[in-house]
This record gives sequence, structure tokens and C-alpha cells, in this order.
Amino acid sequence: MLSEADRDALKRAFDKVLRQFGAPVKDWPAFVESAYDEDAIVMPPNGPAVHGRAALLAFLEAFPPFSDHRQESLEMDGSGDFAYLRDVYSVALLPPGIPPFQETGKVITIWRRQVDGSWKVYREIWNSDSPAAASRA
Repeated sequence: MLSEADRDALKRAFDKVLRQFGAPVKDWPAFVESAYDEDAIVMPPNGPAVHGRAALLAFLEAFPPFSDHRQESLEMDGSGDFAYLRDVYSVALLPPGIPPFQETGKVITIWRRQVDGSWKVYREIWNSDSPAAASRA
């Protein structure tokens, strides 16, 4: 079980990630460095896994524009140097060439405690609540 200190630290780290991700002007290099473990693997829907910070930066720089991102953590637990969060999200996606649309879905992140005691995302996977045939993302 996570200590209250670890829960508080994870909550602060989660809130910081959300602030950076939702910022009107994206600083993807700073975001990736701040939020993700060096050995992070991100598993987006409808595509291959993204391994490491350099690949994650390229992925984010190619991601379609978005606004109104909201994410709420529903569950947090863990032990030792690992913890997980189960979240839900909503976002307005603004891909070029098609009308904007609202997306909702769910996320699982595994966080790893860093040498300095901070927490960073180690593994992440998310998917849409929309049926696969209706997914536009």
C-alpha cells in the first residue's frame, strides 16, 4: 500500500502533468523530460508502442491539436517504487482536414519513483470510449 506521503507526491505529480499537457502553448520537450521516466513506454490506441523519451517527443509533436483536455484520477494504489493511476479523460480534438470532435476515454498509468524521490510515468495506455469503427483519433 502507498503511504500518505507517496499519495500526496503522486497527486502533485499528476496535477503538474495535467497543467503542462493542457497548457495553451505546448513545450513538449520540457513536458516529456518532466513527466516521463527515461524508460517510459506509451501505448496509444490504434498504433505501435512508443519507447523512450525521444520517440515520445516525436509522437507528441505529431499529435493533432486539441483543447479542453480534462482528466480525473479515479483510483490510485501501489507498493514500493511503483504505483498506478486509473483515470478518465475528455478532450476536444482538432485534427486538420476534418471537423473537430469530442473524445472521452480511460487511461492507466504506471508511475515509478525516481532516484530523487519524485514520481514519473513509466508506462501509459489509453483508449477511447467510442466504438472502434467510430473512432476518428
